Amino acid sequence: MDVAKDEVTWRGSVEVDSKDMLTLRKDITALLQKGLLPSLGISNVELSVTKPKSQESYELYLRSQDSVYWSVERNKHAIALLEKSVTLDPGYAPAWLALGQRYSGEADFGTGGEPMQKKAIAAFERASQLDPGLLLPWTELIEREAFYGDISMSFARVQQLARRWPRRAEVHLAFSTALRAAGALDHAAGPGQSAPGNRKVTRRVQHHDVGSGACARRKGRRGPAKTETHTWGNEF
Repeated sequence: MDVAKDEVTWRGSVEVDSKDMLTLRKDITALLQKGLLPSLGISNVELSVTKPKSQESYELYLRSQDSVYWSVERNKHAIALLEKSVTLDPGYAPAWLALGQRYSGEADFGTGGEPMQKKAIAAFERASQLDPGLLLPWTELIEREAFYGDISMSFARVQQLARRWPRRAEVHLAFSTALRAAGALDHAAGPGQSAPGNRKVTRRVQHHDVGSGACARRKGRRGPAKTETHTWGNEF
């Protein structure tokens, strides 16, 4: 709708059996890519190159995205749905991404602990292997490794992403997260020279005092508010 001109700029519809979720997804995706998005002036939208192949698996994935599972208490139920989903269809990257995010929430705010951290990293790695062009699994890996794993690996991943997506805000945010985890709070908060591609800053931070870095990693772990605002349903 163009409010200024008081006219409809785009409309569309699909006719699909409501039980055929795979066809519905395909038709809606095509409708949006060829109609709504161009009408809004959007030409490049990141969707996974992987496609769901199992009707049951895809339905489980969609069910896991329901807001009823956004609470810490119901997170385990979403994990169970997604674990079954990736078992039935192990080639759909968004399902692995969603599972990794659920594992992360359980590790941070549930009873998962270190074993769940490892599961989260494995799920994000699997998603990135299936679809290297999907950015979110990479930024999730950077955050997990920065606060709970090998921070040097986190910085190495940031450098890789900066070469591929130099202008993506998510990459700059991931770099800031790694800096914060290392204890370099001044660099994390400031723009300009503290950019993902700035190797001088990265080398300096990687040699930062281990004590203050560890302290920052303990204090800087994401809190419930951030988890609640995570987009667990990244793609339909």
